Amino acid sequence: AYAEEGELRLGGGAGLRASREYRWIFGAEGVEVFFSDGRYFHAFQWDAAEAEHLCWDDLYRVKYGFQDWPEWSVEWDVQGPRKDYRMRSAYRRAE
Repeated sequence: AYAEEGELRLGGGAGLRASREYRWIFGAEGVEVFFSDGRYFHAFQWDAAEAEHLCWDDLYRVKYGFQDWPEWSVEWDVQGPRKDYRMRSAYRRAE
């Protein structure tokens, strides 16, 4: 199980608390990622650490960065009729 909590800031506006939970299933070749309710999200291989997820007509492309483990990063590029953004996040274990 994996949970993230943080603050979402858009431009100069006030921050909003954000949280999400996932389930990561580790295998020899990579990771399968599921939403907390059990729905499949995407999978990635250790050597590429990239994946795609189609949500209706919006395409989510993700690139994970594990080179500074246990700190890591993720970059989402989302394109479609309802969404058009790039989001970068940095993660570290809660103290």
